[in-house]
Amino acid sequence: MPPVHLLVLLALLALSTTLPAIEYESLQSLRDAAKNQALKIATDSDNTVIRVGRLDQRLKLQRCAEALETAPGPGGRRIGRISISVRCHTPKPWSLYVPVTISQRLRIVVASHPLERGDILRNPDLAYREMELKRAAHRFFTDKRRLIGRQVSRRIAADAPIHPNQTRKPTAIERGARVNILASLPGLRVRMAGKALNRGSVGDVIRVRNLSSGRELDVEVLSPGIVRVFHAR
Repeated sequence: MPPVHLLVLLALLALSTTLPAIEYESLQSLRDAAKNQALKIATDSDNTVIRVGRLDQRLKLQRCAEALETAPGPGGRRIGRISISVRCHTPKPWSLYVPVTISQRLRIVVASHPLERGDILRNPDLAYREMELKRAAHRFFTDKRRLIGRQVSRRIAADAPIHPNQTRKPTAIERGARVNILASLPGLRVRMAGKALNRGSVGDVIRVRNLSSGRELDVEVLSPGIVRVFHAR
């Protein structure tokens, strides 16, 4: 009678010849699934650039018997670095997160030369440049006309994109400036001398002091040096 260990070996050999070879999901199929899901997330697919991150070449996941299931990862972001969930339910469940970068290629407004704080923007100060953005498009300007006439609030380097927080409406009244205060009463319009207690642009509500009475008032800036007693609507 053959030794026991020989019988076990023969049984294992017989079993190995009957088991099918395990097939693994290709890394490319995982990348393609993640990319397709990212395109669904993107807000503007026509101008979207999708870059799928590297996957570990040693990754061994059993091939899925059905279409791979994908979903956005945690965070709910639609641009920048995100994760895409890729799952399989049969024959052997597995899941992983695939790193993806979503960016948008847009023509945005940049500074045509260095801009200093206090500069009033004119058309020659601005240029267009096509750039790949990894942040939300609303953080940039795509139309020069929205910037012309605004005042630079912090230095902007040449060729740099212009952000909303880098400009403001031009200052019409500086703190400490003398102003004319207009007040309207039924059938009467009064003009008084005042002093601005803070600076403001046209449309802003600032605080001034009536130089005759010493009373402090909330006023709306109408134009340089001219304010009107503010009445909340």
